[in-house]
Amino acid sequence: MNHNLLVSLNYFSFRLLGDYRRYGAYYLIPAIWHKGLAEPDFRWDLPVLKRQFNVLEASAVTNQQIEWFTLREADDLDDAKG
Repeated sequence: MNHNLLVSLNYFSFRLLGDYRRYGAYYLIPAIWHKGLAEPDFRWDLPVLKRQFNVLEASAVTNQQIEWFTLREADDLDDAKG
């Protein structure tokens, strides 16, 4: 992993955790990362207000969780692209 990416991730992590402690909530912005793209396609039109901070692996998300809709949409888009 390159150094600049690590610095960016550390900054983001500290900022997210600090803001979460301050406000007790955060917005989760779904993103779809298609094969071959350098950056994900952020879905700013679908923010999810979160009041708990949880880290989930995509393979562990079930259709009973709110995060499911973004995974399902990503699969649908990948299928449509062929």
